[in-house]
Amino acid sequence: MPVMDLEAVRAALRAHNPVALLELPEGQWLDAKGAPYELRDPHGVEELAKDVAAFANGGGGVIVVGITTRLEQRREILDKVSCVGRASVDLDQWRKLIRQHITPAPRGTSVEWSDDRQGACVVYIDIPAQDPGCLFVVAAPTVKKGAPRTDTVAVPVREADGTHWLPRTELQRLLSNGVAASGMPTAQALAELLREAVVQGQPAAGPQIGQGLPSRQQEIREAYEQLRTEGLGRPVGEAYARGPAAIQE
Repeated sequence: MPVMDLEAVRAALRAHNPVALLELPEGQWLDAKGAPYELRDPHGVEELAKDVAAFANGGGGVIVVGITTRLEQRREILDKVSCVGRASVDLDQWRKLIRQHITPAPRGTSVEWSDDRQGACVVYIDIPAQDPGCLFVVAAPTVKKGAPRTDTVAVPVREADGTHWLPRTELQRLLSNGVAASGMPTAQALAELLREAVVQGQPAAGPQIGQGLPSRQQEIREAYEQLRTEGLGRPVGEAYARGPAAIQE
């Protein structure tokens, strides 16, 4: 069995050598899919968002689409390149859906082809390590077909070679800690969040208020509410710290 760390896997994919990943086990930072996500089905979109958000919450990693696995001693081993047809995948659509369905959108995430020109062709999603103080959330999965709910939240996490949902008790604890540190959102801030979340059933495009500084997001939102009566527009970039100040253009 080959031994490769995350950076070696990334390097092999960027060098268009996906075959180098065969015989690696799935794990905390590596997942393999035999076929592309079925994005015409809302559940396929949910699955894409869940998988990417789980890696963002778990320190980063790579999802390789186009490699089947086999079960060996209770571990999933990357077994064969099934080859993804280029006409069957729109990389820009995948990137757009990741930005739309994960809050906040994971920074630096890339979706690319890795093709050795000899028949081995895969798509890979590379999720870098994110700010450890930021939690990435998605809408709770729908039970039956229909438009996804925009007033729900769920937190996928990567554990070993599987993806799981953060238990409700843990989610409640994290929310309580946030309220204890920053206070409950004001009515105006909640109204703004609702307006951002519901734009034809999709999250608002572009950077969100306070995005980039999770620990000061509530403070920035409250300042925004005070200034918007002066004609303040939407953010054009993420918030950042400069000394003691929090700035968002």
